[in-house]
Amino acid sequence: AASLKAGLKRCTTWFLSPTGGRHDPEKLVLGLDEDGHGFRASHAWFEFLFQVFLVMVAPLKVGIAGLGTVGAEVVRLIEQQGRILSARCGRGVRVVAVTARSKVKKRGLDLRGIEWAKSPLALANDPGIDCFVELMGGSGDPALAAIEAALKSGKSVVTANKALIARHGLRLANAAEKHGGALN
Repeated sequence: AASLKAGLKRCTTWFLSPTGGRHDPEKLVLGLDEDGHGFRASHAWFEFLFQVFLVMVAPLKVGIAGLGTVGAEVVRLIEQQGRILSARCGRGVRVVAVTARSKVKKRGLDLRGIEWAKSPLALANDPGIDCFVELMGGSGDPALAAIEAALKSGKSVVTANKALIARHGLRLANAAEKHGGALN
């Protein structure tokens, strides 16, 4: 079966090839193999399609570091507009873990059912998240260390931190490329 790792990390293009090689997407839609013949129904092919189906319906699990004004609103918007996001992305989007300096601060959010990580670094290293969202601010640690850890573990990273990107953007982009993650 073909590897889905590269296609899964970007979540923009699905390459479904029973051999794992290059293919003509039009032939695939028509049900033809690389030589223009019909696909043979093999157990491996059905297993491959089942794995693709499971991945496509699994929600994108998001971890958010920083629950200030922006972070809290991102959690709120993902919760309120979940169906619209699912339709646009082709899969659900769920906030599964968060972290912030104060766990007791009133934010006007219902965080029941969302894991609370001890630190941004712990959240970045959490194997239960697919995408690390950094909304803490600052051009150094803990934001920098957390983003580096997330990228090294192959996760996609989203940040609104202009100071950090201005100062460390090239290094972070290289880390994303090296480890198969995405930096947005």
